Amino acid sequence: MREGGVSRPRLTEKLRAGLNQPGNFALLSSPAGSGKTTLLSEFVTRLRQPTAWVSLDEGDNDPARFWTYLITACQTILEGVGGSALELFNTPQALPDDTVAAILINDITTQE
Repeated sequence: MREGGVSRPRLTEKLRAGLNQPGNFALLSSPAGSGKTTLLSEFVTRLRQPTAWVSLDEGDNDPARFWTYLITACQTILEGVGGSALELFNTPQALPDDTVAAILINDITTQE
């Protein structure tokens, strides 16, 4: 934890409880300056497992950008996962909303 940071054991325990099953994820959303980065840094350090982390803001409100960020983060843990999903963004046709998610989930479950 950073010097002068506030330890939040209750919140880190809630995050841990939410990740009891393999393949689960946590979404943390709160206003700027509320300590999200400090909390997640503490949690990830104590978790001692491979972790993918994506930080988003209002400018990332584009599905292609979101999925690219998420897949790229997942690739830091599972090399090549989601590669075929990323290739879909180079096609001219519109994608159904659940296509990229389905491909990514299938890739992750077959590599675990």
